[in-house]
Amino acid sequence: MKLIYATDLHGSRESYNQLFDEAPGEGCGAILVGADILPKRGFIVDSIIGQREYIRDWLRPRVEDFRAKHPDIPVFWMFGNDDWAANFDLAEEMDRAGLATLIHDKAVELEPGLWLAGYPYVPLTPFGIKDWDRYDTDGQVPPVMFSHPVMSAPEGRIRVDLEKDIRPLGTIENDMIELAGRSDPAETIYMFHAPPAGTGLEITSRRERVGSRALRDFIMRHQPPVTLHGHIHESPAMSGAITERMGKTLAINQGASEIELKAVVFDTENPEETLARFGNGWE
Repeated sequence: MKLIYATDLHGSRESYNQLFDEAPGEGCGAILVGADILPKRGFIVDSIIGQREYIRDWLRPRVEDFRAKHPDIPVFWMFGNDDWAANFDLAEEMDRAGLATLIHDKAVELEPGLWLAGYPYVPLTPFGIKDWDRYDTDGQVPPVMFSHPVMSAPEGRIRVDLEKDIRPLGTIENDMIELAGRSDPAETIYMFHAPPAGTGLEITSRRERVGSRALRDFIMRHQPPVTLHGHIHESPAMSGAITERMGKTLAINQGASEIELKAVVFDTENPEETLARFGNGWE
């Protein structure tokens, strides 16, 4: 099966349009959209409302149009750390309507012998939105915060305390134990929003390494064929690489498509040999 993957679109209509308009001509059997799918502009309450309006007024109709024209090409996606959880119900409605499958902390069978699993959570960031942040391991030291941590609710925001409110939600390390039991990792392509630690896929513009140790341990232990990442938009520019070989696993972070589409296509039979860049963002 040929797959196309883009991540961190952050509501870019141009990127979504190119992805939906041109992917079918590439012979893709499925479209994979990594996390951070919604725009992130304005103050917190305005941003929550804006994301809701964006899904209702533009994104859902756009996906409906695509699926009407290409009912045989499924779309898989998940929310990310810049997508407010207060609007997750609209994505669930799209899932139930058969428009776009939420791969949010779950595994689905793409075809016989091949699964797709998604995991949206990222290690604690210095940014305020904490809907999809988790402690990476019990020993993670929280970063210095740029703003006060908040989680979203339908009416706006809720201020939270990292130690009292986030730590009890568990760790990425523990979540990996449950995720490994949802499908055979050796036969599963994973969409992880965060990149793994100790790779060229995690480097920020300050040359800090902020990847997940828990994800790295999971990949090295289970050796899935492919893992797809995002979150750190600038990492490819900083490291000069969009892939990292981790044992038998091909890990990919091609960077964000928030301005122009920067996707990759590959065949699941030979991912590394068939991996190709797709979109205007590479030019």
